[in-house]
Amino acid sequence: MSRWIIDDFGNTLPEGSILLSQTLGVNAAESGVAEYAIQNLGFIAVSVHETQLHVRLRPSVVSARALSELSYWLLDRQRLPVTVSWFDQIWQLERTADARAAISFVSYVLELRNLQHADTGPRIKHQPSRHAAQKWRDVEPQIMRHAAMQTGDASVDVLLDRLFHGRWSLFDVDTAADTVQPARRGAGYPPLHPSFSNRGPLRGLESVADEQYRIWLHSCYLDVAINGRPRFDDIDAIITWPRFGDMRTRYWRLLIPLSRSTGLCRILSASGNDSGIDLRPQHIEEPCNVLRSIVGGHP
Repeated sequence: MSRWIIDDFGNTLPEGSILLSQTLGVNAAESGVAEYAIQNLGFIAVSVHETQLHVRLRPSVVSARALSELSYWLLDRQRLPVTVSWFDQIWQLERTADARAAISFVSYVLELRNLQHADTGPRIKHQPSRHAAQKWRDVEPQIMRHAAMQTGDASVDVLLDRLFHGRWSLFDVDTAADTVQPARRGAGYPPLHPSFSNRGPLRGLESVADEQYRIWLHSCYLDVAINGRPRFDDIDAIITWPRFGDMRTRYWRLLIPLSRSTGLCRILSASGNDSGIDLRPQHIEEPCNVLRSIVGGHP
């Protein structure tokens, strides 16, 4: 195992080394020095094990250059699972399946520092998304050859996981009964909510705690099922998440009607977070988007 510190300028130094001591002006080998640098100076600690990585950071003070270097670290070892320890009054921990999931999760916890003032406008803002539409054009030939996703073939799930990095779901919508029921789900969304992955029981929209957001999602699925047309959105919403409370959540999403049978419309939903989406008044602070080119624009 090796231990490293990424300083606020994006330099990677061995933990406890002379170089780190020169950077800090104190003996970095002393107990508590690295912890202080993480919690107060925006440094990031990375422990590299043979079978996993461990990242420690404090989102509210971490520097953009350190985040950029962290992204390179993770993507150079992208198949390893990553444990993310993040400090917000207390240390909290999240285990992610791979580097991209870790980067995506970090990008979400960074959003906690961006909403500085109450927004008097709508909690959910959206507009047509050219990026989501292009994403669908890029992957449509590979997806539609699989009989509209009706089979339970595991190879189809593997394909969708690869194309959307786990961020997809299949829903069956009954417009007559006004119901939206999940059929299958991807390997895992960034862990905003436990139901957003296939690690636990398959749950529907009723598991989304934010009532306004849940009702809006329901209406979007019904709209696609009734009209039979795809929907591509850029979304900039204030959503109440169980783990974070009210958090500004920005992402693109595509909803594709795949097939109809026995009164049901099967819909593919896929998304990718994107801190570059900015539909809110300017009094909301500009986000830290150093991860956008890696995760947001290219999930």
